[in-house]
Amino acid sequence: MTKLNFAIAEIVDIYNFLPKVLAPKVVKVAVHPSQSNRDRPSLAEQKNGNYWIVLVEANYWLLPQSGLRINQFNLATVKSLFDCQGYELSEHGDFVLLEAAQVSGMPNGTEWRLEKKGVINFDPNYPAAELRSQQKQAQQEIDRLQSELEESKRRNQRLNAQLAELAYDTLQKIRADLVTRDEFIEQSHKLNTFYKDYQEIDKKLSEKFKDIERKITQEFKYIERKITQKNRIINDRIADLELEKQALRELLCK
Repeated sequence: MTKLNFAIAEIVDIYNFLPKVLAPKVVKVAVHPSQSNRDRPSLAEQKNGNYWIVLVEANYWLLPQSGLRINQFNLATVKSLFDCQGYELSEHGDFVLLEAAQVSGMPNGTEWRLEKKGVINFDPNYPAAELRSQQKQAQQEIDRLQSELEESKRRNQRLNAQLAELAYDTLQKIRADLVTRDEFIEQSHKLNTFYKDYQEIDKKLSEKFKDIERKITQEFKYIERKITQKNRIINDRIADLELEKQALRELLCK
């Protein structure tokens, strides 16, 4: 059990106004009927017990469990441990702890026996009760704000998850676009290389064609000259034959 470094009066104040601070440092107990007598009830450690044991300095003290509703079914047990002031004035069983009950530990370390009753007050007009009511309202407001904060955190987490998903999708698209660009650049490079090769081939073909055309032209001119020369020779021969024919006619006429 955790030893608390507070005076018991401070523990009572903490219990009345902020009991959840104590909750992790207590041992839960319940009245042990078989080991109890009328004046000195015995309490045993129990996971779902309705009472708390706290260790302050070298003494054990008993507190009602925070939030315990006292009614006609458990009132007798409560009265065996605490003097109940103004219970008849209470409508809902709410109370203020005025004094913690003092208990002593048994040798087995899991049981305690009542040494001195504590005191609880049910009067809603008791100053501490009013303060506790205000504290309860404040705690409810804190719980509401805490709930809103948690919901805001969840919304923020959902938004972050959506943003992360959007960022991932965008990154994937960018990567896909980059692949597409790379492929486009590669294809463009290949096309450019092909075009350069085509231009080179076209240039060579053009030069070859011009060379062939030049040779054909030269050959054609050569043939044309040959034909012209042949025609001249033939024409000269025809002219000679005409002269010979004319001379032969003149000779025959004589």
